[in-house]
Amino acid sequence: MAEVVWLDDVHAPAEWVIRLRGKRPYQLAEMAPDILRRVMKVQTKNIFELDIRWDLTGDPRTFYGYWEGHRTEDQWTRTTLKITIQGEQSAADGTGTAHVRVRGVIATRYPYHNFIQRTFWWFYNRFFYYQQRRNYLFKTKDEILQMREIMLRTFGVNEEEVSR
Repeated sequence: MAEVVWLDDVHAPAEWVIRLRGKRPYQLAEMAPDILRRVMKVQTKNIFELDIRWDLTGDPRTFYGYWEGHRTEDQWTRTTLKITIQGEQSAADGTGTAHVRVRGVIATRYPYHNFIQRTFWWFYNRFFYYQQRRNYLFKTKDEILQMREIMLRTFGVNEEEVSR
């Protein structure tokens, strides 16, 4: 069965990047799954830790983590938020830096069996479902800003640099 797919990048053309400097930057990696779960209001089974690495061989010690949270909005639309955290932390005093990238994608999929259904889904999406997808997009943007605020508040930022 074929399907028509519409993808919306929440922060097109680039993802949000937050650069933080301070004490214990690895705590952001420790709290990332819980932030996704609380902000997206999903169960733990919808949060995925796809990659986490910690290099203990040098000083400063580097780390990397990648998490995704999935939420089904309705029968056609699914929201995915992705957090990537990369940084370094000194073994001596615990200070370091962290780069946090947050990206959101909203995917709408319509299954079809023939060209008539495909045409119907295109018109339906364009004229009836478009505003609902925009509402999901604005909701996800607000959630990303909530995650950013939680991270900044918890981290106790000395220096903040936000770029789009």
